[in-house]
Amino acid sequence: MLLGIDSHNLESAGFCVLRDVDVARFIEIAGAMGRPTPTRRNGPVLDVLTPKREQDARPSTISSHYGLGQFPWHSDGAVDKDPPRYILMRADTVAADSATTDILDLRSLGEGKTLKKYSRLSLLVNARNFSYLAPFVMRRNGVICAKWDPLRTTPTGKIAEEFLSDVPAAPPTAVHHWHPGDVLIIDNWRCLHRRSAATVGQRVIHRIVVKVERSNYVA
Repeated sequence: MLLGIDSHNLESAGFCVLRDVDVARFIEIAGAMGRPTPTRRNGPVLDVLTPKREQDARPSTISSHYGLGQFPWHSDGAVDKDPPRYILMRADTVAADSATTDILDLRSLGEGKTLKKYSRLSLLVNARNFSYLAPFVMRRNGVICAKWDPLRTTPTGKIAEEFLSDVPAAPPTAVHHWHPGDVLIIDNWRCLHRRSAATVGQRVIHRIVVKVERSNYVA
């Protein structure tokens, strides 16, 4: 166990939850799991996420398209050829009825056959200044990795239509209801996530994304 992390649940379910974690420990945990990486060029390692209306959000973000409504399923860093392994989120300020974070474990969806079913699916990835084709399912450091972002990746090929009817409409395999100090760690290679519908001013979440050089963070 690393810094109190339930590694069994992280490996078996694709996520785990820690309680009553302050910011200093949150940053320490992220550093112990791998390499914390800014989500924006020249940006900070620690992001502060708050619900925003479409007109108040940065262009080309999920918030700029969906505003306070429910977000679609996605993985973070899907445009990268080397997407982050872990997403760490910490509740700084949350109300009792704050938006949840939903998780979709692709290994359990469809009786565990989803990743195999779509192993030959290709995505047209629209990065900032270029586009490229990438598989929906790949291997990174010996570990199966899937990535998906409905704004930046477009399925192609014979099973693209089936994918678009299967995955975006899939129900969550887990739902996290936030309390102050909660930390949610998601395996970004095997799980998609989304935010439920939100209200302005009721939710402040810290986020750090972590890249890894090895298949397992446990020393």
